[in-house]
Amino acid sequence: VLCATAMGAAVHLSPVPRILAAYVLCVLVPLAVRDVALGDPFHLVMASLCVLIGVYTLIIGSNHARALAELLDQRQQNASLVAALQTENARSEQARVKAEEASAARTRFFAAANHDLRQPLNAIGLLAQSLQHVRQVEDVGEVAEHLTSCVDGMTDVVDELLEIPRLDAGALKPDLSVVRLDQLARECCR
Repeated sequence: VLCATAMGAAVHLSPVPRILAAYVLCVLVPLAVRDVALGDPFHLVMASLCVLIGVYTLIIGSNHARALAELLDQRQQNASLVAALQTENARSEQARVKAEEASAARTRFFAAANHDLRQPLNAIGLLAQSLQHVRQVEDVGEVAEHLTSCVDGMTDVVDELLEIPRLDAGALKPDLSVVRLDQLARECCR
């Protein structure tokens, strides 16, 4: 009964090895000393069995303590991995939201560019048709000036479209300068 009690403590007291050793010694040493004191061969065998059971119990307790320490270490590692995964998920979610915003902005930009390209194209078509019906030479110069203006407008829009990859790559830097509002208003009205 005392040997079974000592062995049962290996599981419960293994996290604290010194207490396990003290408990096993307190339970089994008096029994072994009694058996040695009796001195007959049966009790000497019983004393050596008590010593072997004590050593076995301490080894089992040590192995159990090591397994518990590894389990706790794995739990800590898993917790840190879960935290890192949650952080990475949050980053990827932010990146996804940014990508969706960029895609929406690009769609709005291309819709505006579509309008800005079609407007001069339609104007060029109308001006080309009006050239067919011009009767005075002075009117040809005015229509030609409007045609040139429309072509310049389309060129500006196409140039801006071609700058998008450089803008996405961060190669373009803002050029801060003074702008005359009257020129800007005239250009917009044109």
